[in-house]
Parts: sequence; structure tokens; C-alpha cells
Amino acid sequence: MVTTFIGTLSGVILYTPKKVSASTLTIVPEANAPVYQTSTISSNFNYSLIIKRSSTPRHHGNNVPPITDTIKEKQQVVTEDKLIVNKDGKIIVIVEDGKNNILLPISAANIINMANVELRIGNVTVTIPAEVIKALVEAMGKEIPKDSQISVKIETIVGDAKKILEGKATIPSGILKVVGEIYNFELSGVTTSGKETKLTSFSKPIKVTIPYNSNQVNEDLLGVYFYNDKISKWEYVGGKIDKVNKKMEVDLSHFSTYGVLEYNKTFADVAENYWAYNTIKILSAKHIINGFDDNRFAPMENTTRAEFVAMISRMLGLKATSKVPFSDVDGTKWYAADVAAAFEAKLITGKTTTTFEPESSITREEMAALTVRVYEMFKGNNTVNPKATFADYNSVSEWAKGYVDVAYNIGLMRGNESNLLNPTDKAIRSEVAQVILNLYKVIK
Repeated sequence: MVTTFIGTLSGVILYTPKKVSASTLTIVPEANAPVYQTSTISSNFNYSLIIKRSSTPRHHGNNVPPITDTIKEKQQVVTEDKLIVNKDGKIIVIVEDGKNNILLPISAANIINMANVELRIGNVTVTIPAEVIKALVEAMGKEIPKDSQISVKIETIVGDAKKILEGKATIPSGILKVVGEIYNFELSGVTTSGKETKLTSFSKPIKVTIPYNSNQVNEDLLGVYFYNDKISKWEYVGGKIDKVNKKMEVDLSHFSTYGVLEYNKTFADVAENYWAYNTIKILSAKHIINGFDDNRFAPMENTTRAEFVAMISRMLGLKATSKVPFSDVDGTKWYAADVAAAFEAKLITGKTTTTFEPESSITREEMAALTVRVYEMFKGNNTVNPKATFADYNSVSEWAKGYVDVAYNIGLMRGNESNLLNPTDKAIRSEVAQVILNLYKVIK
């Protein structure tokens, strides 16, 4: 439940319940925040607010239920006999209208640990892997009361709270806007005494499907974002779009507040009639490419080897687990982790066994080689690849001809108006963007 407190305050404060018992609702927006009397509250600070139910509740109208009764009305308790594993190895729970807190019995942990749990609440679907349930139960400790429950909350943020979050959707030189509902997700283990255990991250991603409003939006610019309340900004997560059903599917490594947003970025040096205008806009929305600064993309500039590898790493979501192996890649450089991650994934080698030449411009045949390696990582090796028909094919380096053949045959690269590949020419940023978008469409 996300609550908005307005009226007597000079600003608007958002807070989320952290603990519920028979008589107390504790709302904590920030750890270790002090408690204030309402007469001293200012909108410039974060607060802890404790609301206690009086033994003789005073209602502002007829038939207003106590807080705990209202919370219970939104709960759906799932009994053990309803946890049936289907032929697909899933336990599917259909959430009733008006319910947003699903409670699963801890006693059924053995059944749950054998299957993924899929919760369907309206147009939202949450699929929790068995490994995550197991990790949550283990985090609750060895002596777990048998009547404890696994709690999943899927709450729609509305009213002033939603307006505030929508107002936080801003970017330089462009438009970032929420295109649908905003949801808050929580997963915890709860005992009857009120003790709550949460996982800060998941050992295996939880798959979530979120609907979006397709009216007056460019669906190619949509993505799933989470609201980082520590820095008061929306941050890109990713997602795979289903344009038929108007939904986005995303793998989440932690629960928080999420929504589908449209990222419509513009650059002063990329005109609407430029051949790569849409390509640059789409890859910007997927946060695969960046401008030289907030206003300039520099489409005709050369692309360094480090820049290209960074784009590939961002597209694939690669993460490094060790230091970069090349002596000429400074570990403090912005691209060091991306180069290390690409090396670990066996997507790149080096100019030599110890050097990578990160600041050198990448050539078109080098670009072909790297994109084909990514393709083969997802699709496997192409066993039959007719020779590419570029007019300057004989100018392709011997080591690169196999890569160029694959890149041509699967549509990653094409020649210019004279059917020239120009294999040893330096790849400019607009050309690189088009090749990466071609690759994205093929592997995603």
C-alpha cells in the first residue's frame, strides 16, 4: 500500500508500510529516520510515521473500517490444497478482483520449492522461481512458526502518489513519460507476530509482465523502468515488448516500484530526415547508445573499439566478474568493465594477447566479426554461408571473410549505393548504430 499524506503539510510525502500488527501500522520511508509530531513536519525531510489504532476508533463517516480490517480486505489467503503443480511445472494462482496481497502458506514450502509460482492479478503476471522461494524461507531462519506466510504484494499506485512519480520522469533534450500504471512489488516472509523478512535481491530473476497504454506513443521507444527513491529518478531496466497484447515482459533482480515509460530522446545534430534518425532514437530508448553529450550525437564521428564493445555489452547486459586482461585498458576507464565482460563472454580477443587498443577506431570488418560472434552466441554457427557479393569483397582481410559472409547473409551489414563494403574503413557512429539495431532484432 502506498499512501499519500497531504493537507496540513507544506509538501507531499510518500511512505510505505513496513510492519502490520493487530494495533499498529508502521510506515517508514527511510531507514533510521526520526519520528516527529505533525506540527513540526516540513516537506524538506524524510520521516518515520507511526499510526496507532485507538481502542475506540473515531470515524469521519459511517461504516469506516479500522486499518487492519481494510488491509485484510485486500488479502487473498491461498491454502495448501490450492497449490497444484500443472503439467508445465507451474503453480498458477488467479488473484481475485480487489485483492493485491497474496499470502501463501509457509507449510507448503516443499511443494512451492518444486515449481515456479505464477500470480495473475488483472493484466499483471508475476512468476516467482522456486529458487527464490527457497532463499526466502532460508532467510527467515531455522525456527519458523508453522503458521507463517509468504507474502506477495502487487499494488497499483494511484492519485497524488502517481502524479509525483510521473513528475519525476524527465530527461535532458527529450521526453520521458509514464505510459500506463505504476506498480509497487514486494516479496516477504511474515509471521503472525508481525516479523517480516525481505530479500533485497533475487538469486534468479522474477519474471514480470506489465501492461501499457499504447495511445499516442511510439512502442519502439518503450521500456520498463524502476523508481530509485534514493536518487529520486527513474532508471532503465529493459524488457521485451508484446505489441499484440500491449504488454512488456521483464526479468527483475529485485522488487521495487516499476512502470512502462516512453523514452523519446532528440539530438540537435540528428535531423528527422537523416537516414539513421529512427535507429538512433530506438537505440537511445534502449540505453544501448549515448550521445557525446545531452544534445549532440555526432553521427559522422568514428567509433572506437572500446565504444563499440561497450554498446554490445549494454545490449546484452553483460557483467564482468574479473579484471580486464589487457595491459592497455586502464581499470579506471569508463569502458573497462564492459571490455572485461565482453572478453569473459569470449566475444573479443585483442590486437595481441596482451593489448586491445581501446582508443583505436573500429573498422567495418572488425565490426562484422564482433557482431557475428554475438549472433553465434545466441543462434549457433551458420554452417552454410554463401560468399558475400560486395563489389570490393577481395579487399576483405582473409581472417574476416568468414565473418563478413555471415554478416551479409543474415542481414547485419549491407554495402553502400555502389555495393561497396569498404571493409577497412573506420565505422562511423550512425553506421554502427544501424548494425547494432540489426543485430538486436535478429537475436532478441
